[in-house]
Amino acid sequence: MVNFLLNFYLKYPKLFRVFIPINNKYKYFKNKNVEYIEASKLFSFRFDEVVVIAPEENYCLYNLLKKFKVDFTNYLSEDFVKYSSNKLKLYNKLCSKYSFIEPVYENPLNVPSEKIITKPIDGYGSCNTSVGDVNQICKLNKNYSKKFIFQKFHDKPICSANILVNSKKSYVLSINEIVAKQKNNNIITEKIIIGKHNNLLSKVNKITESIIKEFNIKKGVFGFDFILVNSHTIKIIDVNPRLTTSFFGLIESLPVNPLEYLYNLQNKFNINDHKVCEINL
Repeated sequence: MVNFLLNFYLKYPKLFRVFIPINNKYKYFKNKNVEYIEASKLFSFRFDEVVVIAPEENYCLYNLLKKFKVDFTNYLSEDFVKYSSNKLKLYNKLCSKYSFIEPVYENPLNVPSEKIITKPIDGYGSCNTSVGDVNQICKLNKNYSKKFIFQKFHDKPICSANILVNSKKSYVLSINEIVAKQKNNNIITEKIIIGKHNNLLSKVNKITESIIKEFNIKKGVFGFDFILVNSHTIKIIDVNPRLTTSFFGLIESLPVNPLEYLYNLQNKFNINDHKVCEINL
């Protein structure tokens, strides 16, 4: 992931200055355009943009961005990062306006389904995600100290969308399928099929524009996961205010590095130019 980012930014030395913490394992990355900086001095510098690879858990991503004094007009928006770092707060903000968000419950007994899925309120990926009936879920959650949320389990395809927004327009880069298996009560992601559901572009585009408008997103990369309930209905189950795992599959799927679009280095984009490919996890 880090090499993918470095290779892009170092390709344009006249546009970007790249700084890397000196105690980072990439201190031996041989390139004359890399500038090394003491890790202890990172937060005293003022950067135009910061690429942070961090989870939403415990507001880790949000707090790092604040510590870097990031200009949120160059990184999605402050509200977007903050709300999408807490699944319950995000649902409560969106549920009265939009029907595309899957209901979130604080109590498993309130979920109108025999089969329930549970995940950490600030979780990422399928980490600590479990599925079962009410009794199983209640027993499982006694073993965890942090707060969990609960949703109806849909035995339907799980999909994800990669979104990029620049100063001129937004792009739905790909619509993918997430292949997961159930082991005991745990959900484990096995692979992502990049571009498998690009035919859902019009539906995903409408949701994307609603999210961008709601949170006043000006620039950045984000993604969301959703259930394909049927050919007419999709329900968002998670929103990620960052580069996602599936984003890096776009290197194989798209003819150019997708970050080219972030900085208006490319402007001709057609989702049908994709080739479908798989990422094994």
